[in-house]
Amino acid sequence: MPVVIVGCGKLGKLLWDYVDGDARWRVLAFVDDGHAGETLFSLPVIASDAYETRLTRNALMAIGYPEQRRPMVEKLAPLGLEWCSFVDRRAMVGRHAVIGRGSIVLGFTTISSGVRIGEFAYVSANAHIGSGSVLGDYCSVLPSASIGETMIGDDCVIGMHSACLGHAVLGDGVSVAPFTLVRRTVPAGMLVAGNPPRMVRKR
Repeated sequence: MPVVIVGCGKLGKLLWDYVDGDARWRVLAFVDDGHAGETLFSLPVIASDAYETRLTRNALMAIGYPEQRRPMVEKLAPLGLEWCSFVDRRAMVGRHAVIGRGSIVLGFTTISSGVRIGEFAYVSANAHIGSGSVLGDYCSVLPSASIGETMIGDDCVIGMHSACLGHAVLGDGVSVAPFTLVRRTVPAGMLVAGNPPRMVRKR
């Protein structure tokens, strides 16, 4: 399938590595306002306001953080792009898991049956999402994070090597710092860190 990758930062380069080795995909270009006019992996980088869908309507979202990812999706909405989801072949996804439009799941990740992941989410390598978990739209789950029986709102960031367990509930816009254990409700917009966790500040 011909596709463009939106974003050519760290995640864009990482996603290209995954997609380039997968015969299902053929990357034609990158879309990134900050690097427009450059080339990456011998492919052109095109500004969002200069992109023409005659190249292809298929797109993969590769912007790592919700506060940048959501505005870019909204900016590109008039183009009518077909946002694709990407699940690496080395990820283990349960039969009844639901992965939303435009979401990315990288290799060596485990997503249990019955998990629901919203639109434009990013689940990094070696993460584990256990049964009974729900992730909202535009969430980012960073490497080696573990989630079990947790309700996570929109625009949340779950830091690397952190864990959200035991029927925890995270409001919209919560950030969980690396190496943090969360087992309770975290109000919307908070940064939580530590073990035991403490509310550090409003994002």
